[in-house]
Amino acid sequence: MSNPIDLDRNTGLPTEGTHLFKVTAAKETPNKNSGDPQWVLDFTCQDAGPDQGTVMSVFMQTVGKGRFVLNEFLDAIEAPKKGQMRVEDTMGKLVRITVVHEEYNAKMSAKPQAWHVKSSTNNPEVKHVAQAKSTLPSDGTRKPSPF
Repeated sequence: MSNPIDLDRNTGLPTEGTHLFKVTAAKETPNKNSGDPQWVLDFTCQDAGPDQGTVMSVFMQTVGKGRFVLNEFLDAIEAPKKGQMRVEDTMGKLVRITVVHEEYNAKMSAKPQAWHVKSSTNNPEVKHVAQAKSTLPSDGTRKPSPF
């Protein structure tokens, strides 16, 4: 007898919501329509659970009106505002992406809705701990604890 298959049509897609991703593949290719260079990045979900290991590919225009996606990504990985960067420099970068599902060419696909720095509080699973204030006086000597 054969093995049953999952009939969920979203199988293999990261679920909608905000997840931590890592750039696991990066290449530059010419855009099919304009011929302008574009970056094609594969993001692999790093979250524990059923989304771990799911991959989302994103095409980013490097010039023109479509560059806003690349700019949002660069801000999210905290890239410098000046200088240059090559597509291969993005390998291994971590970023939080808010994912939505949308139908494209009659197929369901995962698409970034928003980009966040990896330490963003936009994901409820990320907890920030406030930095404790120093208990040392300005002269550097420690006072005995009252406890």
